[in-house]
Amino acid sequence: MNELYDAEGIIHHTSYVETPKQNGLVKRKHQHLMNVTRALLFRSHVPSKFWCYALEYATYLVNITPTPLLKNDSPFERLYKRKPDLDNLRIFGCLCFSGTLMANMTKLDPRADLGVFLGFKKNTKGYLVLILKLIVSLFQEMLLFMKTLFLTMISRMKMVILMRILYLWLDLFLIT
Repeated sequence: MNELYDAEGIIHHTSYVETPKQNGLVKRKHQHLMNVTRALLFRSHVPSKFWCYALEYATYLVNITPTPLLKNDSPFERLYKRKPDLDNLRIFGCLCFSGTLMANMTKLDPRADLGVFLGFKKNTKGYLVLILKLIVSLFQEMLLFMKTLFLTMISRMKMVILMRILYLWLDLFLIT
């Protein structure tokens, strides 16, 4: 393992057994990530079984946030020598509409499914979405985000109305 560290320019430090004072920095960073994760889950009302997606998104947010410790640069900027692209930043847990696949689809089939934004998939341009109708995770590139709506704020009747509005909007969008 030391050869890998040397090849990558990593300086590996270890601490003594049962000396938590030496792990203070790591503990504080872990606590910070867990606080952001809890805030994402509580605010979005996403069930806690999806904690891993919230933690990954919290890590992403922390890494692109400027910090005074790095002279108002973000860890991302220091690592990649460029500013992070904030165009794909979305609100964790917001409702979104995901376009359905065209294969095996008829003219009268729904054109979108209601889902919950859970984050990004590494090495892709798509988003990770929990499709509420199917209750499966799915990666989609084209989404319509409802940034102010969350899972608990929508009743079954409102969902039907929103889906009908979306279908009309998509039909108009796809025709023009």
